[in-house]
Amino acid sequence: MRTKTSILIMTVMIIMSFVGVAGAANYGVAAGNYETNYSAHGTYGYNYVMASPNVSQLHVSSIYVTTSDRDDFAETGWVICPPRKINTSSFFSAWADNGTYSDIIWGDAPDNSNHSYKVQNLIGTDKWRFYVDGTQKLQRTYSSSFRVGTSICSSERNDTQNDTNYSHFWNMRYKNANDNWCDWNDLRGYFDNDPNYYLVKKSNTSCYMQQ
Repeated sequence: MRTKTSILIMTVMIIMSFVGVAGAANYGVAAGNYETNYSAHGTYGYNYVMASPNVSQLHVSSIYVTTSDRDDFAETGWVICPPRKINTSSFFSAWADNGTYSDIIWGDAPDNSNHSYKVQNLIGTDKWRFYVDGTQKLQRTYSSSFRVGTSICSSERNDTQNDTNYSHFWNMRYKNANDNWCDWNDLRGYFDNDPNYYLVKKSNTSCYMQQ
């Protein structure tokens, strides 16, 4: 069964390099749950896939858990990246293990639709699972003993003149050391180097990245 699953994943996946490490696109706006402060074992949230987004180079909307140095993270969301021939919005998963980055495209993300994303550590192990709309897409075992980090939601782009960086996240939750899922309770800006977009906090579990 494991062999068949591995062959299936290898058959459907498309490998590309659109970001490097999380938050490493040219421009981004992100929020984090500061109450957990690098003690989250998972992140969960909803995000809107906009209809026909205006993108010439790259747009990524994602949730992830990351270490402070970003050498290790687990991420999932949706991406559109015309230079890499990802010309329609697509679901993806990405991870960095001791600084080595990898990603997988899972298939088209329907325009003008809402979807849930989740990454979670299996408590007591170095395994992480990646989900889209409640379906497990991937399990990775990290060589770096990555088990915990900060919960993040992020919107990224490469071209400030042509690419959108709009995003909407809600129902944000994190997984604690007791294997329980809890609402974010201290949503704050994590980074923002985008000159035209900024974080708009609606509550501790909901925010927009908008002009």
